[in-house]
Amino acid sequence: MSKANGPSVLGVAVAAAAVGAVVALLFAPKSGKETREELLEQADHMKRRAVKGAHLAQEVASEAGERFHEAFGEVAKDAKRVARTTKSAAHHAAGSVKDAAVDVEDKARDAWGRATK
Repeated sequence: MSKANGPSVLGVAVAAAAVGAVVALLFAPKSGKETREELLEQADHMKRRAVKGAHLAQEVASEAGERFHEAFGEVAKDAKRVARTTKSAAHHAAGSVKDAAVDVEDKARDAWGRATK
């Protein structure tokens, strides 16, 4: 993968091909018309390659986005499941603590009643 702040490999390759094609055509012993035609052909060829590269990059980015959404969806489902389980466990624990507190209070009242008779 290329660095975010540096040139991409595709960009460097296209630029190098363009420079090489122009230099080769300019130094070739041909008429101006033939040279212009070859330059146009080379430009068209490079344009097609750039469009193909852009489409490939778009497909790769789209696929990566879909994979991210699938993975994120699974993580979100897992997080919701954990939250529900934790909430249920906390609710159950709170109920148990409340029941235990009521039992302790009842036993304390019984003990106080027997102690004061």
